[in-house]
Amino acid sequence: MILTPEALRGQLIVSCQAYPGEPLRDPRSTAQMAAFAVIGGAAAVRVQGLADVQFTRAAVEVPVIGLWKDGHDGAFITPTLRHALAAANAGAHVVAIDGTRRERPDGLTLAQTVAGIHHDSHALVMADCGSFDDAAAAVEAGAVVVGTAITHPATITGWFAEALK
Repeated sequence: MILTPEALRGQLIVSCQAYPGEPLRDPRSTAQMAAFAVIGGAAAVRVQGLADVQFTRAAVEVPVIGLWKDGHDGAFITPTLRHALAAANAGAHVVAIDGTRRERPDGLTLAQTVAGIHHDSHALVMADCGSFDDAAAAVEAGAVVVGTAITHPATITGWFAEALK
């Protein structure tokens, strides 16, 4: 599958994720949820975890956005280049990363992380951003999809609302 940013513009992307301890927290269940999302009209699906990426790639014929959550504070959505390349190698067409300008555990900047993903994989980059300025920086760095991070949604949605005023 050759994926271009234009293929996702204006399309429904469905996040199919379950947290540890939840009944659906199994890569096979994630892949089934993703398949149902596609039947319902999803143009792409977003999944968390390397096994989830692999199982979902086998279950659907739409782009798979993969991420690897690691930790609970700071940058934890695919927080390092190593995490991003692992998601790409697991089969993600698009790798979702922390798109904020926060410090990353590996010390790389957002731009360095995006450049590393582009250099060492064929994956596109989605940046989970916390502000308009984050989104602008992510696009400048080479991310082709930007979105709001759903961690702390009330806070982040507030930031976006303020930026749009």
